[in-house]
Amino acid sequence: MDPRGGELEARGQDGEGVQRGPRDGAGEGDKPQAGGASPRGGPRGQGDEARGVAPTLGECPREGDPAPDFEIGPGRRLSSLAGSPVVIYFYPRAFTAGCTRELRRFVELLGEFESLGATVVGVSADPPGAVARFAAAHGARPPLFLVPDPARAVIGAYCAGSERGRGARRVTFVVGPDGRVAAVLEGLRRAEDHADAALEAVRRLAARRRGPGPAPRSRTPSACPSARSRSAARPARAASRGRAPASRARAPRPRAARRA
Repeated sequence: MDPRGGELEARGQDGEGVQRGPRDGAGEGDKPQAGGASPRGGPRGQGDEARGVAPTLGECPREGDPAPDFEIGPGRRLSSLAGSPVVIYFYPRAFTAGCTRELRRFVELLGEFESLGATVVGVSADPPGAVARFAAAHGARPPLFLVPDPARAVIGAYCAGSERGRGARRVTFVVGPDGRVAAVLEGLRRAEDHADAALEAVRRLAARRRGPGPAPRSRTPSACPSARSRSAARPARAASRGRAPASRARAPRPRAARRA
């Protein structure tokens, strides 16, 4: 038996270093790759910096924590997107049924994400060639990026490893414009529900940034008297001066006598 695998198995029995989560969408062809890695993606060492992931203390990011930085593409990092929301969704394996439906739903909603200034990043442990074919087959385009993570450096930084193999489990992180985790989505009924739930979380962030709308103006009575109030005050002023108020009604004109 592999001594490293035995050590990991013992740690799992002790309950240390293992994060167990729901398996939404994992039963529809989302078979993880064979292997005996830790769900947290294994211990992180000096090679993480070379793989483009900022070293952390090994804590799983929760809501309110800074999102671990990593390279999204050539010359583009998560930290370079500060000031706008980012959706990071981990999926088990390219071209499986659940992961295909999830990607298609993100592509369908991409225009709405784009209108809110959000970037969508999908991460899996697939090799770069498989990820490139997966993105091309389903029309993924910026601001939607699929990131291959065969070394599981990003998966480990986010504690998104699958407890059944070397791949990732299905979990989504929504990162706010401040670079902190705003929402963690896991255990949804369908794989594609992650796209809709992430969009709703981004909408809430946008509404929070806009703040409450302007208060409606209160209508105060004008200081200048209206024409009706002025006309109503005239009889009172005339009576105070001892004069009878002039009546605007005209007396009927007498009819001319009929000729004989």
